[in-house]
Amino acid sequence: MRLLIDSLVALMLAGVLAGVIVASRDDERMEQRVQAASSELWRLKEEVMLQAALQRDGLASVPPKEIDPRWFHQDPPRNPLLEDDRPWIDIARGVERTLEHPVDKAALDRNAALFWYNPSTGALRARVPLQVSDADTLELYNRVNGTALTRLYGEER
Repeated sequence: MRLLIDSLVALMLAGVLAGVIVASRDDERMEQRVQAASSELWRLKEEVMLQAALQRDGLASVPPKEIDPRWFHQDPPRNPLLEDDRPWIDIARGVERTLEHPVDKAALDRNAALFWYNPSTGALRARVPLQVSDADTLELYNRVNGTALTRLYGEER
């Protein structure tokens, strides 16, 4: 009987240890994807700044109205946090042109693009997948985009 109890305890401890190892690896993989998404966003921003500088009329650098994937020689930035079977970049239109962040910061469905761009302000953002809570989604959005928003929904003032 004692051997059976000791074996069950050892088995439970092994299961807990395996769970900790798997969770740790998942955290590492997620961190790698977050860093890669931030790097890809920065690569996108650098190219937009370069194109703005190349297209200027001598006075001021104005963000381009559109982002052309050909600027990246068949290797456009990707967002490894989201699946590739969605649009690449959403361009802010209408009332969104006054915003620094998209209304939908998280990719709520497959119609939401990997990135969001506002040519009026030059703001470029990476969308993120929904997390278990709004707070976790906002924290991920802030990490990827290098921002410090306090609200996931609505406009920051």
